[in-house]
Amino acid sequence: DVVPAADPRTLWKGSRGGSATLLVGSSGPNMLELWTWEHRPGERYDAVAHPAGTQELLHVASGKLELLVDSLSYVIPTGRAARALTDRPHAYACIGRRPVRFTMVVAEWHA
Repeated sequence: DVVPAADPRTLWKGSRGGSATLLVGSSGPNMLELWTWEHRPGERYDAVAHPAGTQELLHVASGKLELLVDSLSYVIPTGRAARALTDRPHAYACIGRRPVRFTMVVAEWHA
């Protein structure tokens, strides 16, 4: 399927202009989603735990991303990538003085 240009949906807007946009996703019960995110300095998005086994792949295109999973904090700089189990509370934050832009794939498998 080719997703029409008007289809992407912004599902989060930060207080300083950041956003999270779902570019394309599959239908369930197994789910795969492709997201683009931008956080402005000082913005943070707190997420609840996803279903057991959910994984996220992240790639930072610019800026510095702080990824928090449980009580652990990871800094992911420009050009780096990370994999996280997100079946626990987690968060994404912009650190530094420049916006952070990153791409994320969410994989939620029920089979």
